[in-house]
Amino acid sequence: MGAEAALRDPSRTDALAVAKELAVDARLGLSSTEARLRLARAGPNQLHTEPPVSAWRHFLSQFQDPLVYL
Repeated sequence: MGAEAALRDPSRTDALAVAKELAVDARLGLSSTEARLRLARAGPNQLHTEPPVSAWRHFLSQFQDPLVYL
């Protein structure tokens, strides 16, 4: 894997290289101003989740397996 591919996958890259690519001082982090700007530009650092499956749908899904009828 080349350096270009490593930058596309930060989990396989050295932390200092990722910090440099993101223009962050690895020892000091972001200033409050820069953090606010990035939050406004990119939004919060959270994953979007699927809504939970309702109890009745979960119950009915148990009967999709043919072995249940045997």
